[in-house]
Amino acid sequence: MVTIAEHSTENLYYSYHQAKQLGYKTIAIATDPFQCAMLHKYARKNFKETIYFIPIVYDSIRQQMGAVELQIDTTLTVKKNFIPIEERLDYKERFKGTTGKNIKK
Repeated sequence: MVTIAEHSTENLYYSYHQAKQLGYKTIAIATDPFQCAMLHKYARKNFKETIYFIPIVYDSIRQQMGAVELQIDTTLTVKKNFIPIEERLDYKERFKGTTGKNIKK
C-alpha cells in the first residue's frame, strides 16, 4: 500500500482501501467545503460504497478559538530537503494528481 499522498484524491483513495482492509463498514471524510464537493464527485465516480463528507463549519470554529489555547510544536513537521510540489511538478502534472489520475490501482 502506498503511504505517501500528495493530493486529496490520493488521501481518499488510500484511506478508503485501508479502512476496507480494517473492516470498517462506514467511511466519513471531514474537510473544508470545497474539498468536500471535489472529493464527493470523485468518490461517486470511483467507489461503490457511500462515503460521507462532513464539511468544516468555519463560523463554529471561529467562535470557539478564543476559548482554547493551542500549542503546536511545528518543528515535528519540518522535513529536511523538502521541495514544494510547485517546484517539482508543472501545473498540468499537479492537475492530473488533483483529479486522481496518478493513483496506481
